[in-house]
Amino acid sequence: MRAKSPSSFHLDTRESGSGLGVAELEGLYGSFTVSERVIQQVWLHQDFDHRNLIVDSGEALEVVHPGSWNHLEGPDFKDAELRLNGMPLKGDVELHLYPEDWNRHGHSSDPAYGRVVLHVTLFAPSGASSGRVSGAGGLPLLVLLPHLDEDVEAVLMRNAVKVEGNPDWREHPWIRDFLSGTKGADRVEVLRTKGLVRWRQKVGYAVRRLEKLPWDAACHQVMLEVMGFRRNRAPMHEVALRYPLEVWESGSIDPETVFSDAKSGWVLTGVRPNNHPLRRLESYARWVHRHQHWPEAFYGACRDLWKCKPAGVRDTKGYRRDTGLAGLSCHFREGFFDGLLGESRHATLWCDGLLPLLAGRTGCGSLHEPWYHWYVGDAPQWVVMAAETVIRMETKEKLVGCNGIAQGLLQLALEYQSVSS
Repeated sequence: MRAKSPSSFHLDTRESGSGLGVAELEGLYGSFTVSERVIQQVWLHQDFDHRNLIVDSGEALEVVHPGSWNHLEGPDFKDAELRLNGMPLKGDVELHLYPEDWNRHGHSSDPAYGRVVLHVTLFAPSGASSGRVSGAGGLPLLVLLPHLDEDVEAVLMRNAVKVEGNPDWREHPWIRDFLSGTKGADRVEVLRTKGLVRWRQKVGYAVRRLEKLPWDAACHQVMLEVMGFRRNRAPMHEVALRYPLEVWESGSIDPETVFSDAKSGWVLTGVRPNNHPLRRLESYARWVHRHQHWPEAFYGACRDLWKCKPAGVRDTKGYRRDTGLAGLSCHFREGFFDGLLGESRHATLWCDGLLPLLAGRTGCGSLHEPWYHWYVGDAPQWVVMAAETVIRMETKEKLVGCNGIAQGLLQLALEYQSVSS
């Protein structure tokens, strides 16, 4: 994702036990915690789009070498090699979540930061779209968020399983400890518990969304966000805000105009032709025009599917057999949604969007059960492999891959990243 509009986040900044800045972010599908350590890792690996790097003064920036990561007191990176408007620039680099953190941390009066030549932050100045930050010593400021190829949560997940010098995800400490230190049913129960944390976060965010928006608008937003895939979720969110559902239903929408009007930059590198955001917008426009008032029709179709009575714990195979979940999923994907989304993206729509929204509207807590046992949507490859490993290790439980196991692993990764930072 190239950029998120400020309205897409709820932020609570504070200091972690290590002295690093920490922010509580509310993304499009739930809350999570990000530390400055993650931003340092992004800078270390230069894990962002280097095209059109412009500092706040309007000068072009080129990173020749990011510098040496400093784990002691002082600037985060030492002896970086940069070019500013083509002119060589060598010195230290300091990274923060916000530009204002430079003053909050007292760097202006600290001689240890006298060699800093670039200030890098995740977010732009609070309450401002551009301009230098007062008190930052006139340093060039680079805001990273517009240059990330994924959303912040995806970056966080990836760094949670990044092993320096060893590409084997199983060698990461938290995964190794979980797989070897937790046994049998306990391991499954941990994932169920962590998955429940994710579910409650998603429902909580859905409730807050419904407090601000009517049902139709909330469903419209969720659908477009999911159709944006991971890289273009934010621009699609912006599209939903600027072009409400009734405009699409009227048939007067021009997808090419919508595509060109999106304020956030589209990320097109590596996007398959069928997943190009313009193709997605065209598909949605055709589908919505054929399915007037689809959010309320969807709600009506779901009303009697699950009773709000919690059932006993069942294995996923048993749950899917007893409830006909496979047929239900196929009915909605090929029938109601007319094949608008592929299997994994359709699963993501249900698990990240529609089921939490249904729970938020109805208060039906037992919707956690179909959410847990639903099919896995778009998940990082390490989650898929870790889930397969957990399934193979269990001999007593009849485990199959499901959304709940994947969500439990994601929550473990987020908690590890938060604690380790």
